[in-house]
Amino acid sequence: MPSLFGPDERTAQAADTAKESVVAAHLVAERAGAEGLADSANGAYVHGMGVALLVCGVASLVAALLAGAFLPNTPQTARKPPERSTPDTGPDMVTPRTDAGQ
Repeated sequence: MPSLFGPDERTAQAADTAKESVVAAHLVAERAGAEGLADSANGAYVHGMGVALLVCGVASLVAALLAGAFLPNTPQTARKPPERSTPDTGPDMVTPRTDAGQ
């Protein structure tokens, strides 16, 4: 069995193919009989996903802190509860004057 990283032209092509994706690394490992290559490709993929998730988490935290720091802090004023209609005042409806023609 030839070495996967030997001077042979085919092994150089196989190494380049294995660097392209995890699936390609699994195919090369299957054909070359190198189980360590598949394990290495899996480990590299998981490590890359971990780094990407860490970066996304830090970016989300920074965005939340910036939003909290720069968005306006408007105090909520206490609202008076709306007056309820009674039979003698009529229903709670918008009058045509305040309806704005909608």
